[in-house]
Amino acid sequence: MAQGKIPGWTVTPGIPSSVQTNILEKWGFPVPSESRVISFGKMELMEAVVDYCVKIKRPLPQGRTRQMTVSKNAEGKVTLKSDGEISSVSFDESEIAVALILLCNKKGIPLARRAIKSLQIGQDGVLLQMVIQK
Repeated sequence: MAQGKIPGWTVTPGIPSSVQTNILEKWGFPVPSESRVISFGKMELMEAVVDYCVKIKRPLPQGRTRQMTVSKNAEGKVTLKSDGEISSVSFDESEIAVALILLCNKKGIPLARRAIKSLQIGQDGVLLQMVIQK
């Protein structure tokens, strides 16, 4: 059997490749996947959460933002603190993901809609990881 050929199998025009891939998976053939990671530093993360607040009309702390903390507890969290009143606003992991996706859209960074997206939160920033099953 020629490599990459399945006996009796041909790519059928008009049938979506995702359907053909599902058939291959059911037969136990390996299916390729694509991975991509985008790294966001603290400045990009700050821009993303501020833009997110503006978009959803969520109030930010009064005064100039002086501190942003990034923590990974049971769930990731970003907190902005200002120099004005002692006030802060926090964002959970799902809000961070939405903020980063909005930032990518704003900056023209393409993201695959069907990709499985996840975050890896660290002290210096956030990684947006995407996996696409072919």
